[in-house]
Order: sequence, then structure tokens, then C-alpha cells
Amino acid sequence: MRTAAASFYRSQHAETGAEECRDRVRELTGDTLPDPPPLPDVSELIPDKPEELDLAPVLAELEASFE
Repeated sequence: MRTAAASFYRSQHAETGAEECRDRVRELTGDTLPDPPPLPDVSELIPDKPEELDLAPVLAELEASFE
């Protein structure tokens, strides 16, 4: 039973990198799984200058929803 559970958590960790899975494998087997790979760099997706948004229509709709 413990072997099956450890196998399950190992496969889940391989897919998700979830810390909970690492903890469960350590509790079940004493083994420490490796850290997940680092997240990709997304700095190119962040605009240098924020867009100018006209919030007046959004606020008017929000206010109207409370009336």
C-alpha cells in the first residue's frame, strides 16, 4: 500500500512539481525528491509602459449594478 502511494505521489510530482507530493514521498519512503525546474522567464511579456485605460465606463457600469 505504501509503495503504491509513493509511486502515485512520485508520478504526480513529476507532472506538477507540487510540494505536497514531495512531502508525502518523504513521509512514505524517506526519499527526498528533487526541486522542480525553475519557472520560465516571462519578463518579455510585461509591457514597458502600462496601457492607458478609460475606467469611467467600467465604474459607471459597476455603480449601475448596485442601483
